[in-house]
Amino acid sequence: MAEQNFRVQDLAPEIRDHAASTPPIEPLLPEEGLDFEAYIGGLELALIRRSLERTQGNKRQAAQLLRLKRTTLIEKLKRLDPQLAATPANEPAPLGVGHSPKLT
Repeated sequence: MAEQNFRVQDLAPEIRDHAASTPPIEPLLPEEGLDFEAYIGGLELALIRRSLERTQGNKRQAAQLLRLKRTTLIEKLKRLDPQLAATPANEPAPLGVGHSPKLT
């Protein structure tokens, strides 16, 4: 079966430009502070997981959605979730592994 190429440019403009028109989320900083590295790592992992869900585990397409190089996405996965990084491209990514950031 031939692989179909998917490019962000192929999306309808209203979908493609949605992120640019969405105002950024204003995160709250707890009085006691937070572990910045853990918070950002959790946010990165949550976005990577969502992109993998949307692309049925296709890391190349997931990287395109996040405007990353495929190798950068894989390196982030190795650091943030080695089990998810080891998932073959033709196998659905496991969900619920690790932790997602808690936004309050």
